[in-house]
Amino acid sequence: MPISRVAIPLWTVEGVHAQEIISPTWPEIERAIRALDQQSHQEVYLYPDENDDETWLAVVGGKGSYAATGSIANDSFPTLRTKSNGSKESFSIMAGGQLSEFPSEFEASLEQVIQVAHAFFNAGGFECGVEWHRP
Repeated sequence: MPISRVAIPLWTVEGVHAQEIISPTWPEIERAIRALDQQSHQEVYLYPDENDDETWLAVVGGKGSYAATGSIANDSFPTLRTKSNGSKESFSIMAGGQLSEFPSEFEASLEQVIQVAHAFFNAGGFECGVEWHRP
C-alpha cells in the first residue's frame, strides 16, 4: 500500500480528536478530502511511512478554498503552487484549529487537491510528478 495511514482530525468545542485509517484505500482518502468544511473537518494528513511522523502531505481547507502542503523529514516543506503570477495577495482558511493565511498562489480548487493527493497516494510520496514549491 502506498500510504501507510491517514489522520483525519475532528475539531469540536471540546478540542480535537483524530481518526486514523491504517492502510487506507483511495476512496477513503478522497471521501475525507471531499468532507473538508473549514469547521469540524479542516485537514487530512497522508503519511507514506508508518515509522515516519515527520513526512506527510496535508490537504487543508474546504468550501471551495484549499491548499496542499507537507513536510519531508521536518526539513523541507513542499506546497502545491497553483498560480505562477507571483501575486503576494493572501487567502485565509481554517487549518489546525486556527485561521491560517497563505499566499494566493497556493490556493487550489477541490479537484486540484484531489488530483495532487491521488498522485501522492499512487507514488507513496512527494516524487509523484507534481511540481512542488519548496521554500
